[in-house]
Amino acid sequence: PSCPRVLFGKGPLDRSHPWVAVFNSRKGKLPQPEALWLEALRALLRESGPQHVGFASSLGTLTYDLVTTHAQRAGAPLLLLLPTAVEDLVSRETENSRFPIHGYPFPHATLMTCLTRAVHCSKTTRLACRDRLLAGLADLHWVLEIRAGGNMEAVLNAQQAHRPRFQWVLTAGRTAAATDGS
Repeated sequence: PSCPRVLFGKGPLDRSHPWVAVFNSRKGKLPQPEALWLEALRALLRESGPQHVGFASSLGTLTYDLVTTHAQRAGAPLLLLLPTAVEDLVSRETENSRFPIHGYPFPHATLMTCLTRAVHCSKTTRLACRDRLLAGLADLHWVLEIRAGGNMEAVLNAQQAHRPRFQWVLTAGRTAAATDGS
């Protein structure tokens, strides 16, 4: 699907540091604590000081939620691509200046959305566009486990063909059919 050409946002877009986005195919709600992708994500987040990078992330998948929470707790710059219509952002701003999206406050994040109440996208289209927009906004891609032939692989391949980004790709000694894309 084609993505919208307009983004609505609030907050500064600081370009003094690279923006990092983490890409990982959807995982179950209760991953194994020793899962390779989770160990790699923990190590990467531990090693990335908030003064060196900002995080481009979203909400709604385990990986995006973990990265967003880490950025908030570490005080790292956060560019948050929200699955919320711009009208909802405006109405929430007037109700509470801390933006309680999905019950979480994001007082220091740069908030962006491509959605309006007038634009009706299927969930599949919204998810693909979210990933495509994050790939375009981020300077550095951390690629964990992605499914071979899946949407995430297509998004990242298209971004690399159009305007390449630096990528750190987790490679495992053994791969499963579900994660061959890495």
